[in-house]
Amino acid sequence: MPSPYYRSYVAAKHGVVGLTASLRQELVERGLNDRIHVCTVLPAAFDTPWFDHAANFTGHDIHPKEAGDPAEVVDVIVRLATHPEDEVAVGKGAASRIVKHNVLPKTTEKQQAERVHENFMEGAPPAPETHGSLFTPSADPKAGGHPRVAHPSSLSAPAQTAPNSPLFATTCASARGSSAALFCPLSWLTRGPRERPSRVARAPRLIRTRAGSARCIPPGRPSMNNIANNAVRIVAAVSLTMLTSGTALGQAAGGAAGGAAAAVNTAMGFFITSVGKGDGGNLGGLAGADAHCQTLAAAAGAGNRTWAAYLSTQATATEPAVNAKDRIGTGPWYNQKAVLIATNPNTLHAPGNINKATALTEKGDMVNGRGDTPLQHDIMTGTQKDGTAFAAGTDRTCSNYTSNVAGAPGGMQLGHHDLQGAPTDNFWNFAHASTGCTQQNISQGGGAGFFYCFARQ
Repeated sequence: MPSPYYRSYVAAKHGVVGLTASLRQELVERGLNDRIHVCTVLPAAFDTPWFDHAANFTGHDIHPKEAGDPAEVVDVIVRLATHPEDEVAVGKGAASRIVKHNVLPKTTEKQQAERVHENFMEGAPPAPETHGSLFTPSADPKAGGHPRVAHPSSLSAPAQTAPNSPLFATTCASARGSSAALFCPLSWLTRGPRERPSRVARAPRLIRTRAGSARCIPPGRPSMNNIANNAVRIVAAVSLTMLTSGTALGQAAGGAAGGAAAAVNTAMGFFITSVGKGDGGNLGGLAGADAHCQTLAAAAGAGNRTWAAYLSTQATATEPAVNAKDRIGTGPWYNQKAVLIATNPNTLHAPGNINKATALTEKGDMVNGRGDTPLQHDIMTGTQKDGTAFAAGTDRTCSNYTSNVAGAPGGMQLGHHDLQGAPTDNFWNFAHASTGCTQQNISQGGGAGFFYCFARQ
């Protein structure tokens, strides 16, 4: 049924349901529906690597509050091999929701939308953006604590194909969450051109091994014209939860991940300076701050990119204001560990992207936060929460990063990279202002004169 934030996933599910229904129609028209069965498995939420490996640009944790054991899906798939059905819903409440949607579609869709929005948006904890395995394979061999290996109740097999042969595939989910496909060459179901018509057609056999895996046994090359001579049941079991792994939430909050895998550059494009300039709010202006970013990046092997400090300036009599979000490029940005920080300036300023775990230095080190000694979570930004400059008249930039004077009006606007400590706002770029612009003023609340750097090219 329709579900918000899952539009590409839902589209794929509807497509598979239509595909399998169309295949059943074709089999009926050819008089083969009593020998070949196309079965569609409709699982609810199950504990699979999908939730760890999916691309996620929502800014929230997408793991479901309740997820079933994938072995339940596998058992249904195995059963269908001998007792086929057109469509089978699997999992807690799956069948009842389908019936309810057929009877009361508007009511069911409204309830589904409210439930998903609450679970994955309003009620979900923040989480950093990630491409997951959308563009590159996951380096993590397991997810949810389950190793991605064959299980006694799973179906798994390597692809076994003849040259230039189409495939007939039985797709299923393993008992511990990984998807697996059992491929049998379609030539095994058809007669070769030189084979005598009198030969009795035999179908590939699905063999369960002692370890619980399955494999295709080639029977020769029986004719599709003679396939009616056999009581053959071929089950095409499609596990819909696996079809778009890595893409379901990839377009959920703006579709910012588009492009081919080769276009994604996961090289470091963001860091917190590991050392400050040491002169309070005087960074030598934006030029001095940018140069400091470039120097640190070069020392870390990333000097081939153009770096900019995440700082805003306020308008003067001769110069317009500069917004931090407008001077750092268009993204995406990754930290030193190749973890995605944000795909563009808009998602950068959404909750959940920068936190203590992701806001690393150019060396890949974590910066001290609340509970660490010394506390260093005050990061200079001179910026409002949305990445724009403050209005002229209230200086929060220490005279556009040129002043180190004690008690300067407005001081320096600071953010908390660990999102903790301030009584109200605790955003990475907006928490509170310093009491002045000296090095002591900047650091006395728990800072060291650090600031954020982004690769703008």
